[in-house]
Amino acid sequence: MISFKQFITEARLAPLYHGTSWNNGRNIIAEGFFRTTTSHNSFMLLRTPLAHQSEVTKIYDSKTNLPFPKDNKTTKSIYGLSTSRSYRFSKTWCKRMLDLSEDDIVIFELDQQKLTQKYQIKPISFNIGRYIYKGEDLNEYEEFIVSSNPIPLKYVTKIYSPFPVTIKKELGTNRGIKCEFLR
Repeated sequence: MISFKQFITEARLAPLYHGTSWNNGRNIIAEGFFRTTTSHNSFMLLRTPLAHQSEVTKIYDSKTNLPFPKDNKTTKSIYGLSTSRSYRFSKTWCKRMLDLSEDDIVIFELDQQKLTQKYQIKPISFNIGRYIYKGEDLNEYEEFIVSSNPIPLKYVTKIYSPFPVTIKKELGTNRGIKCEFLR
């Protein structure tokens, strides 16, 4: 059995995943960085951009089980990039929240260990709250890379895509990023 300290250390060595659409993935590659336009307020929940924001009917505080107001202007926003420790969750999030098919999903794998040398990474939504989306209770969990500046592709170790050959051509040969089929 491993100690709690070992567990935390191993968790920080795991890769992070950022799922997005085919078009957004190609834009990220062309620009050479991730835009950090996602914002969270101090509840770390309320202002996450969603494809179907109007369909999110309620956002709950899991401690009180009461709905949060949709627009809480009294809290400070932080900006960054949403990621997950789970490849599967990133893929599921793209399907459910962005309404993407398997042929339109690109998932970036990032090196968490390198990221922590420059960026603060905050866990989001662990027992803080939940989304009710299209009548379905989505337990969101996320690792939020805090940055108001773009995050360069140098932290990407692998890209999963339905079209890895195309992605590899667009990356060029000098980036050293592996490309694999979406699984």
